[in-house]
Amino acid sequence: MARSIFILGIVFVFVSCTKSNLKVQFENQECVHAYLINSLENRIDTIQIKNNVLLYSSDKLEEPTLFKLEIEGVNTIKNPFYLVLSEEETELKFNTLIVPKKNDLFQNYKINKPIFMKDPNANIALYDFLNKWVEFSELYKNEKDEEKHKKLLTHFINMSELIVIKNRGSFVAAIITDFLFTNKLIDKSISDRFLGFLDEEIMELESVKRIEEVAGYK
Repeated sequence: MARSIFILGIVFVFVSCTKSNLKVQFENQECVHAYLINSLENRIDTIQIKNNVLLYSSDKLEEPTLFKLEIEGVNTIKNPFYLVLSEEETELKFNTLIVPKKNDLFQNYKINKPIFMKDPNANIALYDFLNKWVEFSELYKNEKDEEKHKKLLTHFINMSELIVIKNRGSFVAAIITDFLFTNKLIDKSISDRFLGFLDEEIMELESVKRIEEVAGYK
C-alpha cells in the first residue's frame, strides 16, 4: 500500500522572527495555539496566536513545502488545513471558525474556508481540488449504482486533471497527483501522465522527488 508524505514528527516550540512566511488572521474568534506540521522535515511547530494573528517564520523554506495546520479547539490533525508555504509570504484569514463534528472529516473543508490575500504557492487551487474531492466523496458514498460510481470517479479525475494542467508550474499540482494516487483514485499510468504535465523546475524539487520515492512511482 502506498504511503503518503503527510506524516507527523517531533514537537518543537516556535520562536517568532521578523520575517513571516505565513500570516493568518482570525476574525470573530479567540484562538490561543496552533500546530504547524512540516511534511518534508516531519516536524511540528507549536505557535502562539497573539491578538488573533498567527505568524510563522522559517529560514529553511528553500522550496515550496506542504504543511498541515491544526488550530487548537477547532480542528485536529485528522482534518487539518493544508497549506503550501515557501520563502514568499502567504497571508490568509478565517472569518468565523466552527468546530466540525467528530465523525465528519469532510465538514472542516465545507464550513471553515480560508480566504487568501497573498497566495504565491497556488493554495487557492489546492482548496478548489479539496472542495471537489469533498463533493465527489459525498456523492460517491450516497450512490449505490456501480455505473454511476464509475461516472462520478471519471468526472472527478477529469476535473482534477484540469487543475493539475492549469497549475503545472506549482508544487500544488504534484500534491494533488500524490493525493489521488495514495488514495487509490488513480493508477500509476494516470499518475505518470499527471506528473508529465508538470514543469521541469517543479519535477526537480526535493519535495516532488520525496513524493515519487515514498509513493513508489519509481
